[in-house]
Amino acid sequence: MREDPHARRAAEIAKTTGLTIEAARQVAAGRADLNELLKRMAFQDEVQALMNRHEVNRALATQIVMGQANLTQVLTRRRVESQLVANRDRTVLELAMADGRELTVGLHGHKQLRVRVQAVERYEVVLVETEGGAEHRVHKLQLKYAYAPDDHKRVRKGLDYDKTRRDAVVEPIPRPQDRYACSDRRLGLALDRKLPVTAITLEGECFNGEIAWVSRYEFAVRTKAGGEVVLFRHALAELREPAG
Repeated sequence: MREDPHARRAAEIAKTTGLTIEAARQVAAGRADLNELLKRMAFQDEVQALMNRHEVNRALATQIVMGQANLTQVLTRRRVESQLVANRDRTVLELAMADGRELTVGLHGHKQLRVRVQAVERYEVVLVETEGGAEHRVHKLQLKYAYAPDDHKRVRKGLDYDKTRRDAVVEPIPRPQDRYACSDRRLGLALDRKLPVTAITLEGECFNGEIAWVSRYEFAVRTKAGGEVVLFRHALAELREPAG
């Protein structure tokens, strides 16, 4: 058998560079450029490291290494999507009905009631006042916000009023397309970045704090004092965030 004249050189190249023996033979024979092969190997190592560290697929990892995708943006989007999926069907009304907790609820017409939730139907909710036991069948669109009575002082510390809205009695907006547009993505990014926000209802209540969670029809604001108030998205007039 004829001896490969480049075998010893190829073995040395493979040992010192980490190239496969076949690639090293091509370099030894002058059929491939060593620097180019090392660049390719480093590229693939970087791709594999991203795949292992962040559990992304090869195509996306390749785009990131090539500068065609931003790793920070990819990871942020993943965290936001994960949070939205985890809380998609969360609703304070059904939670309160299930465990019997009391709620302070804000209704259109500047009404506030301390209640327990007796029933949650498709369009309406049955509320029973804690004191006196008066029962109210309320359309869900009448609800603006809800929080645990024990959180009253902590929620109040994060509450202000919009002067242009606070004295007006505003009816709910029945058509989704006519309501204030505030996307899952926007709320999710505010949550992920822990941005201070001001959530303003149609009747002027301004709740200041950070987004705690986001679901299909609700989102929660945690005030600086630690209180948590749930805003019904249909009752939102505006969401303010820091400029920039």
